[in-house]
Amino acid sequence: MAGGYSVLNALNRTTRQQAEEKPCGRFRTKDIDITDIYPNGHNFYSMQDIEALAADIKAVGLLENLTVTYAPTEKGSYKLLGGERRWRALRLLQKQGYTEFSTATCQIRTAENEHMEMIEIIMCNRQRVKTVWEQIEEEKRLKETLQEMKKNKESLKGYDLQDGRLRDTIASILSYSAAKVGQMETIANRLNRELYEALRDEKINFSAAYTIAKMDDAAQREVLQVYKETGTINSAQAREVVQPTQEAEEQTEEQHEVQPMNIESICYQCKNWDGCYQKSSTTVKCNAFRDKTQKAEETRPEPKENVQPRIVDGLTGEVYENMQVAQKAVESDTEPHAELKPKTHYLKLATTYYNDIITRKKTFELRKNDRNYRVGDVLEMHEFASGKATGNVIRCVVKYMLEDYEGLQEGYCILGIGGITCAREE
Repeated sequence: MAGGYSVLNALNRTTRQQAEEKPCGRFRTKDIDITDIYPNGHNFYSMQDIEALAADIKAVGLLENLTVTYAPTEKGSYKLLGGERRWRALRLLQKQGYTEFSTATCQIRTAENEHMEMIEIIMCNRQRVKTVWEQIEEEKRLKETLQEMKKNKESLKGYDLQDGRLRDTIASILSYSAAKVGQMETIANRLNRELYEALRDEKINFSAAYTIAKMDDAAQREVLQVYKETGTINSAQAREVVQPTQEAEEQTEEQHEVQPMNIESICYQCKNWDGCYQKSSTTVKCNAFRDKTQKAEETRPEPKENVQPRIVDGLTGEVYENMQVAQKAVESDTEPHAELKPKTHYLKLATTYYNDIITRKKTFELRKNDRNYRVGDVLEMHEFASGKATGNVIRCVVKYMLEDYEGLQEGYCILGIGGITCAREE
């Protein structure tokens, strides 16, 4: 019969708590009736496979003691700190009529308060094989406990809670790296609640949970919708859900921005600035260019001629002195079997994608095809961060081109790139 609550029991409990429990190589044990033991409400670890564990205990006996603290209530005299699965397996065997399992050897610990009790529960389960959710929940509860202890100026043997980062203390207690603890905190604090439950049900893994937790709320809702439709999702699938939208938005924004500030039009350095009708802020090549920074050569003044407007090729961006020169260029480019010359396209590149391209993780470009891209063209992409050029430049060659494909927004194309080189503009 379970021991009930009494004033004597309460006094005994107070006396035991007043005695300082120092770490040592031996511990106090007692054989206790399993009906005099009750589960701990703070225990968050799963209780699966009780029947299988009961079968193992029935075959070879109880190989590891239970851990309890003396805390008499109407439920019993001893509260579990560790070994609840074993206790439930013993209760199952007792109900099945195996009376030899009615008593269990228990280690008796003294928990000074609820904070130390939670730490005892976590420490008693250190050797347990845990799910990803249990590991994250364990870190979360330990952090909350240590924060309260630090706030209340409480101490924990072997650790200085008032000096240093709690993350390092948590990493030491749980035998994880500080970086791993940081990832766990990101999941615990930022992951969508429904996806957190999916993690608990082992429908998604740690990598997927961490990838999703770093996304904003809108992106997480998109991923959640895919999870509801498919019943599972991994980190790669999660990135694919939001990447096309993010990439299209960023690339579209780039197309409407002014050309990179560090690519200066040659028109500004041209002697013909005043009389030119085709000058622009983006011209990089012009057959009529005359550098005004060079010293003027002593030449006889030529008779003035009627100034003819120069011709700009709308396809290539090249400028010709007159229609005759432009026509010759067109004829030379349209001769039988003549190959179109590759063009160099000067583009802005978000810093998000710079490292992915130079490490060959990203070997394609999603672009609005308003420049008549062709296989063989050169892309000179200038990295921009916070609206300013960083000086980093990537040059690559268009190896493959895909457009007019189902699912691809009208007017856009995918460019496969290769021959990637990078440089730094000073």
